[in-house]
Amino acid sequence: MKLKMLSSHPGLLDPTLRNLPSKSIQKTPDLVANIKGKNEKVLIFTEYREMQNILKGQIIDKFGIVPPIINGMTDRRQQVVDEFNTKPGFDVMILSHKAAGTGLTITSANHVIHYTRWWNPAVENQATDRVYRIGQEKNVTVYFPIVTDEKQSLGRTVEEIVDKLLEEKQQLSTNIIVPSQELNIEKMLLETMNI
Repeated sequence: MKLKMLSSHPGLLDPTLRNLPSKSIQKTPDLVANIKGKNEKVLIFTEYREMQNILKGQIIDKFGIVPPIINGMTDRRQQVVDEFNTKPGFDVMILSHKAAGTGLTITSANHVIHYTRWWNPAVENQATDRVYRIGQEKNVTVYFPIVTDEKQSLGRTVEEIVDKLLEEKQQLSTNIIVPSQELNIEKMLLETMNI
């Protein structure tokens, strides 16, 4: 979990590093800028509340808008979603996978960024499905920003390993019926990393 948090942003483990740029936080505004250029909306998913606040600050600084956040602390989720859906043009919403995983229809967005990966691919799919609802008229694009070791000097990063494991588990779950509780990706990650 700590490696996953470190990949998301060093400030999640050490608050004194909150303003330090990370690779993922540097790439996400580029993705959002492309979406803004199309005058479309994007949902950004991360499970960490502090990461939600860091992303919110980045969006405010770079785009001059205040993105709403939906997580376990959000009151009136539906009202927040309704305001987002009715606002025309470009916008950003930041959500936790669990708080937004069911019951919300956010078809005004057609871009989804999974800033941090969830251990269970079914949870990620449910989160993405917020934009794949009746009424969606645009093509939907899903992004997975992943920190990589470009020089391969360290081997694969934790995010590369998690991405590969999630892809394998997704293929497995679509080919056979396996309860999602049995897809212990965290255990498999530790085994892959020899920890």
